[in-house]
Amino acid sequence: MSRILRYVCLTAAVCRLGTWPMACAGLGLNGIFTDHMVLQRDMQVPVYGVADDGERVSVEIAGQKATTTAKAGAWLLHLGPLKAGGAHTLRVSGKQDTIVLSDVLVGDVWLCSGQSNMHRTLSRFENHKPEIPRAQYPDIRLLWVDVASAAEPRREFVIESHYKNAWRPCVPEMAQYFSAVGYFFGKYLQPELGIPLGLIQSTVGGTAARSWTPPEVLARTEFAYAHASWAGWQAAAHKKQERCKQDLLKGGEEAKAARKELERIEHLNQSRLPSGLYNAMIHPLQPFAIKGVVWYQGYSDAHNFQEGIRYRALFPAMITGWRQAWGQDDFPFLFVQLPGYGAKRDEPVDEPWAWTREAQQMALALPDTGMAAIIDAGERGAHPRNKEVVGQRLALVARGLVYGHDVVHAGPTFAGMQIEGRRATIRFENVGSGLVAKAVTVGTHDIPGDRLTGFALCGADRKFVWADATIREDTVILEANGIDRPVAVRYGWANFPLCNLFNTEGLPAVPFRTDPFEPAAQ
Repeated sequence: MSRILRYVCLTAAVCRLGTWPMACAGLGLNGIFTDHMVLQRDMQVPVYGVADDGERVSVEIAGQKATTTAKAGAWLLHLGPLKAGGAHTLRVSGKQDTIVLSDVLVGDVWLCSGQSNMHRTLSRFENHKPEIPRAQYPDIRLLWVDVASAAEPRREFVIESHYKNAWRPCVPEMAQYFSAVGYFFGKYLQPELGIPLGLIQSTVGGTAARSWTPPEVLARTEFAYAHASWAGWQAAAHKKQERCKQDLLKGGEEAKAARKELERIEHLNQSRLPSGLYNAMIHPLQPFAIKGVVWYQGYSDAHNFQEGIRYRALFPAMITGWRQAWGQDDFPFLFVQLPGYGAKRDEPVDEPWAWTREAQQMALALPDTGMAAIIDAGERGAHPRNKEVVGQRLALVARGLVYGHDVVHAGPTFAGMQIEGRRATIRFENVGSGLVAKAVTVGTHDIPGDRLTGFALCGADRKFVWADATIREDTVILEANGIDRPVAVRYGWANFPLCNLFNTEGLPAVPFRTDPFEPAAQ
């Protein structure tokens, strides 16, 4: 067997096993190391794989050489910091075998993760299909982590399909299968940086944060509800499976529906397992060096008020857990705040999505976190079509927060309130060149730009009514009929709010509330 073929077979076997073997019949690299890959610049770079116990393994690239000894069938070494550029050749040598990877670039590696709105590919959106032929970015490289779930942390991610078995240059044939949000993030970031960019997609639709959270985090008492919820789901799913098995015996349409339901239950069994997606799709990427994470999730944690409240603690705990597991200090973690979803309301309401959005914003208390607000990009359905604006705003956050570019990367953000008589004056940060009422279309709803919408006031009775809003320099002045002594203000506070406050740079104001009231219903 040739050395190259031996390497391919060994790598595939290790990926199927999902664990580091304790004994090994030759030299191999972890499956994340392939031709066309991107290595993280300007930091120590872990390189790792398998080898016979006691075998000396050397790695060479860009004039560097590092050597280590395999123990218990595995090896790991660190290269010194590399400068952005390439292409390079990575050579791994053992006592008999040599593995050579070509077209290796050095730049910044970003992990793109979350649920369906990060998972859906460029080709899934009709409005983005004209972008596919233009997706020629040789300095952007793409890697897919296939969907999997595991009860225990794995060392290798799953590899199975024809375009997901290696890093690939960003060309139309590959870009069409990549996350639309991730692609646009790279498109708007890489040319501004002028360095290679690696994008890793690790996503699953319809998933809650608890499935992406490290098991040691979920072991904390405050997150016991995650395991209780899973146990309840399993019991209900078992009953459904038994009914479906009976329907399979009937044949015809009933059997067809039963097979479809069994497939759905199996998917949910995987996606709802506490820590299951982290174990199979995030932990195996460690300790591969990355620049940071872009994250789009939250739909599955916004079904009710209680979930939104719990997200306040769970989301930052998940972020911290990832960082601790990677051991790279506080790498940048950039995330998308939920857009609008569902039906518009004619009167101010208190709905769960507003609380989950607030919980997301609260995670900004962690260092090196950034948020892209897209309250203007939602639709009645769960999968808004405009993914370009999402990726573009994430790239802006990265440029401003991570790379120090002189750009406005956040929309107007609540900074304080003053009440005088019937008026409430709201101060904002991140006003850019100024505040504006913008004409926008949100879903199928046109909001004119001749007046501000989305603000509500309440008095001591806690009953919110729409407010008249006027921009005055960096503030908004609010009044409302029937409210003689305002107590609190809310803006964009609904599942699908119609609101149109922006800065002149085109970024929407972040929804907020000034009240201390807890949700009206559980």
